[in-house]
Amino acid sequence: MTAYAGSSALAAQTVVVQLVNGRNDKAVGKGEAVHVVFNTGAIRHLLNLHTNAQGEVEFDAQGATEFKVMPVEYAPCDQPSSAVQAVYSVAEVTNDGLVTFNDCAQLSRQPVPGRLIYFVKPDSRWERTKKSLDWDNTNGHFSQYW
Repeated sequence: MTAYAGSSALAAQTVVVQLVNGRNDKAVGKGEAVHVVFNTGAIRHLLNLHTNAQGEVEFDAQGATEFKVMPVEYAPCDQPSSAVQAVYSVAEVTNDGLVTFNDCAQLSRQPVPGRLIYFVKPDSRWERTKKSLDWDNTNGHFSQYW
């Protein structure tokens, strides 16, 4: 394979999101569904990913500047269930790493470049119901996304 200097191809922007139980500091299990949403120009990307054994999902941000994370069976520990989903900077995550606030317990971690450590708790029955009601049948997407 030949590489050409001055190529206009964008370098991959690999982002890792690790879901960590905010109550016990253990990674969620393998196979947990996570939605990641980001825009590249006029195109909206909705990724349906599943965690590996370390509770991680990995994706290429494809030139996007920010993204949202929505674990399917979990609620974030950094915000009430009625809050709007947080938006994360691709540059901040790739350059410095980012750790979400953990309001579930007094546990924290240090940031790691290229990684968003996302503290979660298992969804309550109300949170599961609310997520199902957020589906917009008119437009075929979750209303809480952009």
